[in-house]
Amino acid sequence: MAPEALFHELLGLGLNWEVTTSCFEPASGMVLLEIPERPSFWESARCPQDGGRVLYNDHTEEFKP
Repeated sequence: MAPEALFHELLGLGLNWEVTTSCFEPASGMVLLEIPERPSFWESARCPQDGGRVLYNDHTEEFKP
């Protein structure tokens, strides 16, 4: 099993997220993961007020510890 698939299972991410990159940094002892949403995330996301579909137009900056 690829490390990305293993992290996906361990984190219980479901069908709307995908681990695309995993990297271990020996100096800091940190594991870095890139986890973008899949297109299916936006298909199932709904507005809490009226239940309508939602769209996105921006993302936050990449988190760097």
